Amino acid sequence: AIENLNINTNLEVLDSAAIRLDADSLPPELSADIRSIIGGTYLSLGEYAIADTQFTKMLAERRKAAPNGDYGTAVALSKLSLIQENNGHFEQADSLLLLAEQMYERHPHPEPLEEVGALENRGRVLHLLGRGKEAVEVLRKAFAVARAGNVMGDPSMATTYVNAAVIATVGGVDHVQYDA
Repeated sequence: AIENLNINTNLEVLDSAAIRLDADSLPPELSADIRSIIGGTYLSLGEYAIADTQFTKMLAERRKAAPNGDYGTAVALSKLSLIQENNGHFEQADSLLLLAEQMYERHPHPEPLEEVGALENRGRVLHLLGRGKEAVEVLRKAFAVARAGNVMGDPSMATTYVNAAVIATVGGVDHVQYDA
């Protein structure tokens, strides 16, 4: 009963914050950052449709702030892809992640964990689409970005290692050198 109370309370707080954000006139960068947090929280609570709305608005705000795209636009595309993947729309998720990958390349960030996560997600999506060889190549790229950014030992890399192992094992690959 207490768990349900906490979830309902969290949802009420999020709903209130989203409504206030819609009514406020904040700079697009700030609005996008807040929507990222709100959308991510909805996502973690399993409220995918509401998370999708927040991530879509986040992308719109990023496009206002940077019409030609930037690092934040890549993050927004990556977050939207999670909703598509969760809904089983793997082709759409891959398209969003490919755009994000291109955006990350044009707008590098000194802390590449978001980029590594997007590459890892794309590898997983490609695997789900039956494109194992491409998945392995994208995961190799994720490890190269992580190595260049000196984040190989970061705890958030754990899922990247697990996904790489699963993709290699399920794909029947005896040995994959990721140059980790």
